[in-house]
Amino acid sequence: MKIDIKHLGIEVRKILDDDGLSVIELSDKTGIAPETIYSILDGSRSTTQRATMRKIAEATGRTFVISGDSVTFVKAPKPENDNLTEEEREFLNMFRQLDDASQDAAIDLLESMCRVSELGRKRRERSSSSGS
Repeated sequence: MKIDIKHLGIEVRKILDDDGLSVIELSDKTGIAPETIYSILDGSRSTTQRATMRKIAEATGRTFVISGDSVTFVKAPKPENDNLTEEEREFLNMFRQLDDASQDAAIDLLESMCRVSELGRKRRERSSSSGS
């Protein structure tokens, strides 16, 4: 998936402005090199990993949503892990043990599975509506 780097830079700039952070402060909070953040801000990066966006989101109390080629950062609600089932907690713990690249691969796989499921649902709906 190719992310619109210019839009990502605008989103990161909004975070800096809203939170009153400098690039150096964001770098300190995220562990991302200042040069990387500057290259996101000025749009000179060719790509940005999901792990980088995740670090920015987590360090600033946000989540991020990818829609098409755009990324949007949203203030994260307080996690409500109390209402997770034991199986969901176990899954979340296993996911958190993965390195960034493996987390990205797992998310990509789940997104693909959801798209396939949605296509199957639509196909079944078309079949049942044309058969009636």
